Amino acid sequence: FKKMFFLFIIVSFLGYINWFFQFTFITVSVTIVSGSVAERIQFRCYCVYASVMAGLIYPIVAHWVWGGGWLFENGVIDFAGCAAVHMVGGGAGLVATTIMGPRTGRFEGTRFHVTVNEFPSFSSVFSALGVLFLWFGWYGFNCGSVSQYLGQENVVELIILNTTLAPVGSTLIGLLLKTALNDFKKIDLDSLLNCCIAGLVSITASCSVVEPGYGFLIGCIGAVFYIGCSALLKQLKIDDPLDAAPLHFGCGIWGLFATGLFAHPDHVRAAYALDTYHVYAGAFYEGNDRGHLLAWQIVTIIAVTLWTCTTSFILFYTCHKLNFLRVDGQTELVGLDQRLHGGAENRSVILDAAASQVAQNQAMRAAQQQNQFRPIAE
Repeated sequence: FKKMFFLFIIVSFLGYINWFFQFTFITVSVTIVSGSVAERIQFRCYCVYASVMAGLIYPIVAHWVWGGGWLFENGVIDFAGCAAVHMVGGGAGLVATTIMGPRTGRFEGTRFHVTVNEFPSFSSVFSALGVLFLWFGWYGFNCGSVSQYLGQENVVELIILNTTLAPVGSTLIGLLLKTALNDFKKIDLDSLLNCCIAGLVSITASCSVVEPGYGFLIGCIGAVFYIGCSALLKQLKIDDPLDAAPLHFGCGIWGLFATGLFAHPDHVRAAYALDTYHVYAGAFYEGNDRGHLLAWQIVTIIAVTLWTCTTSFILFYTCHKLNFLRVDGQTELVGLDQRLHGGAENRSVILDAAASQVAQNQAMRAAQQQNQFRPIAE
C-alpha cells in the first residue's frame, strides 16, 4: 500500500509539471505589466487584469505557439517565450500605460519636443541585485523549456552559452551607446541594467537554435532596439516607469524576427528532438524552404500584437471608464504604500529629488531663453 501511495504521488507530480511550468510563465507575463503601470494603478484593477491575462490573453498565445496551434503547425519557433511571455506582457503594459497617462510632472512640452523630468530610482544597488537575480533565473527560464534533459545535454549547453553571451553583448553595446549619448561624461547604471535584460529577452526565442556568435549579435542588436524604443516612447509622452514595454514588447519582436534569420537547422532538429520533423531553418541558411521560417515568425509578431493589444485595450479602457484604473492625484503623490497599504514609506526623499530636478530643468530653460533673446553687444 505504501509503495502504491508513493507511486501515485510521483506520477501525479510529474503529470502537473507542465501545468506548474506554464503557471510560472503566466506570473512573469502579468508582472511585466506591473512595471509599465507602476506608482499609479488601483489594486482592484491589478487583480482584474491579472485574472484576465492568466485566464484568457496568455493561454491563447501559448496554445498558438506551443500547444499544437496554427503557428506551431507552420513551424514557428518561440522556444522559451518571446511571443507568449514577453510580447504579451509588454504589449499589455504598453496599452495600459498609454490609456492611464504619465505620472504627474513626468513630461513637459509637446510630442517630439518633450522635456523628460527624470525621477531617480530609490536604490541602484537593489536594482543591480534584482537584475542579477533575473539573469540567474533566466537560466532556469530557458533551460527549463527543454522537454527532456536526458539525451539533450548538448541543447542545454547551447542554451546556457547563449543565455550568457546575449546579455553580455547587449550590456557592452548599451555602455557604448548610452555613454556616447551623454558625451562620455556619465554612465547611466539603470540603462545598463535594462540593456542586460534586453539581451536576455532578445535571446529567449532562439536560445536553443542559434550559434553562439549569432547569440552574441542578437544581444547586441537587442540593446539598440531597447534604447530606440525607450526614446520613442518618451517623445510620444508615454510614461513607462521601468521601460517594461520597450524591453519586453520591443525586444520580444526582435527576438522572434532574429530567430527567422539565424536558426540553424541542426540545432532546430536537436532542440525539438524530432528526427522526422520537417525542419525550417533561418533565412541565412540554404534550404528548399528558405524564408518560410522568417515569414511565419513575422506572421507571429503581427498575430500576437493584434490579439494582445486589442484584448488589452478593451480591458483597460473598460477599467478607465468604470473609474478604477488609476488612483487619484493625492494618492499618487503620497504613495500607494502609505495611502492604501499601510506600509512605511520613504517616498518623500524621492519626491524632493524629483521636485528639485523639475525646478532645475525649468531654471535651465529660462536661462537659455534669456540668453537667446539677449541683444548682442556692439
